[in-house]
Amino acid sequence: MTVKKSNFIKYGPALLLVAILVGSVIYFLNSNIALKTLSRSQIRTAVVKQGSFSVEAHGTGVLIPKGVEWITPMTSGEVRSVNVRAGDEVKKGQVLFHLSSTELYNSLMEAQARLSEYKAALLTKEFDLMVQEMDYESSRLDAQLEVDYILELFEAQHRLVNNKNSPVSLVVYNQTKIRLKQLQGKSALAEEKIVSFKNIKRAQLAELQLRIDSAEQEYKRVESLYSSLEFRAQKSGIIQDFDLKIGQLVSKGESVAKIVNPREVYARLKVPAYQANNIVHGLPSTLKINRKLVQGTVERVDPNVKGSTIEVDIAIEGNAGDARIGMQASGIILISAIEDALYVERPDNAVSQAEIGVYKVYMNEEKARLSFISTGELSTNYMQIVNGLKENDEIIVSDIGDVKASQDIIITD
Repeated sequence: MTVKKSNFIKYGPALLLVAILVGSVIYFLNSNIALKTLSRSQIRTAVVKQGSFSVEAHGTGVLIPKGVEWITPMTSGEVRSVNVRAGDEVKKGQVLFHLSSTELYNSLMEAQARLSEYKAALLTKEFDLMVQEMDYESSRLDAQLEVDYILELFEAQHRLVNNKNSPVSLVVYNQTKIRLKQLQGKSALAEEKIVSFKNIKRAQLAELQLRIDSAEQEYKRVESLYSSLEFRAQKSGIIQDFDLKIGQLVSKGESVAKIVNPREVYARLKVPAYQANNIVHGLPSTLKINRKLVQGTVERVDPNVKGSTIEVDIAIEGNAGDARIGMQASGIILISAIEDALYVERPDNAVSQAEIGVYKVYMNEEKARLSFISTGELSTNYMQIVNGLKENDEIIVSDIGDVKASQDIIITD
């Protein structure tokens, strides 16, 4: 008993120390086994930076012709002659091709004959009315001359009738007076007939002129259609998509060609749809075309989402250099700029104006712990940090799969 007690006293402290060490090792191993582990090659990290932060939209697309002239016939016809080929450079006013249409030609002749008929009818009517007016004027003039003659006779008799031994009897005087009244009435009626005739004349001529105006409008309409059978370029440029053959039938409204100026172009970019609400008309843009940078502005934003993108048209400012239709283009649209901000490369779960969880790297890049941060604006490649991180902090930005549920992650080589 004494020996056992002395052995315990002798070896007790050492045994206690061993027990503590074994327990610590077991606890450490158990705690590390509970943690998720990722290889450094499985993750991508980014460091928080402070400085100027730009909210940008990146997109790619092609150069589109500006101000395209589409050539579409206003009437159907048969191709009679072709003066150009696809790819030719044409000048404004140059004749491109001719169509022929027997139906339209006959319509033009009919309209022309109808117009000539109405004009002839007007001339005939004007002559007939002129003759009638001359008859009325002659009758009015005769009536007025009779009035003048009887009036002079009446005034002479009036001066003599009251004299003693007058050569004019009272009966003759009264007869002259009655005759004067009759002739004055006849003259007034002739005047009224003239006025009435002129009103009728105006109405009849106006009716005939209205028929002429209507026929003339119809003639001009048909003549315009007939003239359009000769197609002329409305602008200078290159004719494209043109393959008419002599004898070919062309339908009204059918697009047969287009004329474009190869130097008048704009860029149509496809940008992420989530940025659609932030892109507005007039925003500045930088385009890369054929390895050259040119400036532009947003001219149109398509309201329709196509897949995960929207189309944005960029007007090119100044000289576009050797830019040509169909060339590939990439561009950056500057939505806004923050002079002093914390920002980091966009993690896989990036959301603007929200609170999200990210894994912050610590302990000499051997561990990462789940932290919640407040975000601000998002650009194509970066995310603004409002709260929860500071400059030079490092976070995991790649997708880490099932490990997302863990509070801590061990990072191994």
